[in-house]
Amino acid sequence: MKVLVAEDDYTSRVLLETMLRGWGHEVVTANDGREALVFVEQRPDLQLLILDWMMPGLEGPDIARHVRASVRPNYVYIILLTAKTEREAFLRGMEAGADDFIIKPFDAEQMRARLRVAERIVQLEERLSAQNEALRHANEQTRLLLAQVQTQAVELERQAREDWLTGLYNRRHLDYHLQREFVRARRYQAPLTVAIADLDNFKSVNDRFSHHVGDEVLRTLADILQSNSRSTDIVGRYGGEEFVLILPETTREQGLIVCEKIRRTVEEYDWSKIHEGLRMTVSVGMSSDTSLANYERMLTQADDRLYEAKRAGKNTVRG
Repeated sequence: MKVLVAEDDYTSRVLLETMLRGWGHEVVTANDGREALVFVEQRPDLQLLILDWMMPGLEGPDIARHVRASVRPNYVYIILLTAKTEREAFLRGMEAGADDFIIKPFDAEQMRARLRVAERIVQLEERLSAQNEALRHANEQTRLLLAQVQTQAVELERQAREDWLTGLYNRRHLDYHLQREFVRARRYQAPLTVAIADLDNFKSVNDRFSHHVGDEVLRTLADILQSNSRSTDIVGRYGGEEFVLILPETTREQGLIVCEKIRRTVEEYDWSKIHEGLRMTVSVGMSSDTSLANYERMLTQADDRLYEAKRAGKNTVRG
């Protein structure tokens, strides 16, 4: 063990140092309490303190109290040496933080037996400390793993509902919301409008400019749709250049106003910011008939009216 012997009597100090070194311990010595305190503060690796009770500067119990009040990386076993034999002295020493109490004079065998106890306690404390550190590390790794799993779960959930290119709802999530809104509209006799918006001549954008420009066009249209929608509206990309708007509590007349505003915004947008010479328009088909058998029929009706808009020359709304 790494041992500090603090003893103001030269003969006793040398005797203890010689014995301890002979038993294989690493020893430093102090000839008074203040020097001992300096060693304690500068040597966090000390494992055992053998402190004379009465020393100049600071007494052994004072040093023991200081050690117990400080934060150290490992447990320090403390033995007090004293000629005091009173029960009160023993209690005072133990209350100060000592682990053991040896009355002078002592013989070598007694000291060696006490040191074996100290060594067992120190080793046990070090094993417990190592196990606690391993447990703390394992808990930290578990916490980090759980955080990673939670982050991945959130990301997977986001990917499951969002279109990768535009950040809008994807087709699966649109179907879920439209089915829910259709059931709600039927139950409460509330108006509901669903619209399909399709970019006109989008294929020529990819052919003439590039797929990168085409992606920017789709992202820009997604922004236009969102900025022209209410917080209660649901906007998503249904596939390719087709986008779906679900407009709860919206009559056919109100839906036509919304869709016409979107059509006009797309037509008037400065698409040259994406690429010089680029111009885009959009056609919109709409359904507000909640008497249809299901939400799929509403989508089909909106799709049929989208094709009517295309056949009518594009850049128009049909509902």
